[in-house]
Amino acid sequence: MARQKPLFRRLFIPYVGVALVTLVLLLLFIGSAFRRAELNQLETSIGQRVNLTLPHIALEMESATHEDLCSLLRDHADAGDFRLTLIDRAGNVIAESDTLPEAVPNLRNRPEILVALLGRRGSSIRESQEFGYTYCFVAEPIIMDGMVIGVLRGGERIIASRWELLKRTVGS
Repeated sequence: MARQKPLFRRLFIPYVGVALVTLVLLLLFIGSAFRRAELNQLETSIGQRVNLTLPHIALEMESATHEDLCSLLRDHADAGDFRLTLIDRAGNVIAESDTLPEAVPNLRNRPEILVALLGRRGSSIRESQEFGYTYCFVAEPIIMDGMVIGVLRGGERIIASRWELLKRTVGS
C-alpha cells in the first residue's frame, strides 16, 4: 500500500505557489502605477514651468528681437536639461533656449504642437529629432485677442534608463 503525503505538504505547496504568483502580479501592478505617476508628475512640472514663462514671452513676442527672445528663454530655462522653444503659428521656431532658432526645423507636425495650435495644452514623449535625446514635451498656446498666435513648448530630457522603464509601462 502506497503511503500518502502528509496533509501539510499537499496543501502547503499549492498555497505557496498561489501566494507567489499573487505577489509577483501585485509588484508588477504597483511598479506600473509608480511609473505612470512619475510620468504625470514630469508633465505637470514642465507644464507649470511653461505657464510661469508664458506671460513674459507673450508680452515680448510682438516687439522683441530674436536675440532678446532667445535670451529670455535661456533665463527661464536655466536649470539642467530643461528647454524652452517659442514657435509661431506656422511652426517656425522664433526662439530657442538651447540652440539657434535657424538650426531647428519647422515643428508644426509635432504632436504637442498640433494640439497647442488648436488652443489646448499638448504633450508627448519622444526622441527629439534635433538633438537625438528622449524628451517629455509640453506645449501651451499663446493666445491674444482670442486667437492662437504661437506656442511656447517646454521640454525636459529623460534619462535613458528612466525612459526605458516608462516606455515599457506606458507603451509609447
